Amino acid sequence: MFHWDDTTRFRVSPCEPGDLRHADVVRLVEELRVVRPEAMRVEPLGESAQGRVISSVTIGSGPRKVLAWSQMHGNEPTHTAVLLDLLSLLQNDPQHAGCSALLSGCTLRLIVMLNPDGAELWTRHNALGIDVNRDARSAPSPEGKILKRAVEEFRPEVALNLHNQHPRTMVAQSLQLASVALLVPAVDPQLSETEGSQLAKQLASCFRRAVEPHCSGRIARYRAEYMPRAFGEWVQGQGVATLLVEVGGWPGEDDSQLVQLHFHGLANTLFDLATDNHLQTDLGLYDSLPLNSEHRLFDRLIHDVTIVPRGDLPPFAADIGINFPRHNPRLNRTQQTGVIEEIGDLSVTTGKSVLEGQELICLPGRIVHVPEITPLALPDLTAIQQWLAEGVTTLVGRLDISQPEELDALNRLNKQFSLPINLAFVAAVTGGQGGWFDQLPERVVEALSGGILGFVAGNVVDEEAGCLERLNLSGRGAIGLEMAADVVLLRKKTNNTSLQTIDWADLRSVLVGGNVVFDQGKLIDRPAGTLLTHRWSAS
Repeated sequence: MFHWDDTTRFRVSPCEPGDLRHADVVRLVEELRVVRPEAMRVEPLGESAQGRVISSVTIGSGPRKVLAWSQMHGNEPTHTAVLLDLLSLLQNDPQHAGCSALLSGCTLRLIVMLNPDGAELWTRHNALGIDVNRDARSAPSPEGKILKRAVEEFRPEVALNLHNQHPRTMVAQSLQLASVALLVPAVDPQLSETEGSQLAKQLASCFRRAVEPHCSGRIARYRAEYMPRAFGEWVQGQGVATLLVEVGGWPGEDDSQLVQLHFHGLANTLFDLATDNHLQTDLGLYDSLPLNSEHRLFDRLIHDVTIVPRGDLPPFAADIGINFPRHNPRLNRTQQTGVIEEIGDLSVTTGKSVLEGQELICLPGRIVHVPEITPLALPDLTAIQQWLAEGVTTLVGRLDISQPEELDALNRLNKQFSLPINLAFVAAVTGGQGGWFDQLPERVVEALSGGILGFVAGNVVDEEAGCLERLNLSGRGAIGLEMAADVVLLRKKTNNTSLQTIDWADLRSVLVGGNVVFDQGKLIDRPAGTLLTHRWSAS
């Protein structure tokens, strides 16, 4: 069998599986092949729609033939990392008892990245816009054709269909995050039992038994009806014992253990198959799995808080559900602004982190104009702490377009912004010498491309809603659906449920973009703020 730390000894996958590109997979597979070239065979199976080579890796010489494929959805990369790490362990430590048993008991054929175009684009679909996992019958996609041909030519006994499900999926009514979801796809709408589906249930039970000590209560059965277009159902219908494995989420903000968890489950399941241990597995371990919940948890939940949405609306008590955008490794800078996705009774779900609000009142973060702040004169942490202590979550500074140095500094800020408060700029002409007015059109275009909110005259920006609307800050300054989660939490008193009667001595916490940056009078130096521009959108 394999131990929990086996995956770390020869890990080759990156900390963030989504960082893997097709070129990385090709390089890593070749580096692993040359470790023991006689033991590992790499064969091209065809090309993707955009001409990327899709290959299979064959390793082991045992009688049990297993076909596994990963990343048929391009933005589901975790098992690609798992398969690479498994190959690394098998190649680098073949004398390990688990490796030896697996290699002598199974012949593995692995398609490490089935949809390289989707992985490059970071999308579920392939370059043609086709969901490869809904392409099993007609197979117009090259990736679907490759997978069907691999099944028909290799004729495996077992197939492993490896995916990522939504990372906020929960287990039934438990309010626990689902880190693993398993499914034995049906062969027909009547859910008929076959010899293959029985074997798949045994393997699912083995997987559960392996991972349960490390994620107790966080294993579910994938919720799905019979889908004749899907590859799981099609492969199961070919008489191949097919198991769907879905990577879910992980409690807290660090989900790096998901690769280790699924490596552990996959390696030990294959070990049980290779050694016939699966024959003694209780099928009830699979049959008793609770279904994935119909509800998803939130990244952050503020529970039972009195909300003052804005000045013209009355206070009310409710829960606030905040989510952060899912990591997109293909973007230069991941937008981490948490957005309010639901308000109301959210007792059917929970959050990765929960703030209890029974004794608190929730107000929208303040937006203030501070002309002294420029791209060349940013506020320091002491000043930011003072602003946060008064419920300010967004500072609007001033940019003088007559000063090219300020325009250059704004462009640098666009590339690297790291403050615990939001910052934006409006442009004005407050100085300058010589004939710079001849360059005014170019300066205006440069300021706009740099992301200024707008142009102002005079020294005052009216902070009422109409002005904010014109400055494209309507996604902030209030509490509402799809708005940025810039909120302040105050200790509840009878006289502080109005925006006009706030005593900032009652301030408990400030959230910028859903992140706690000020708590109990102390600054939490977390780069949670965003450089707000006219291009920014809360949705």
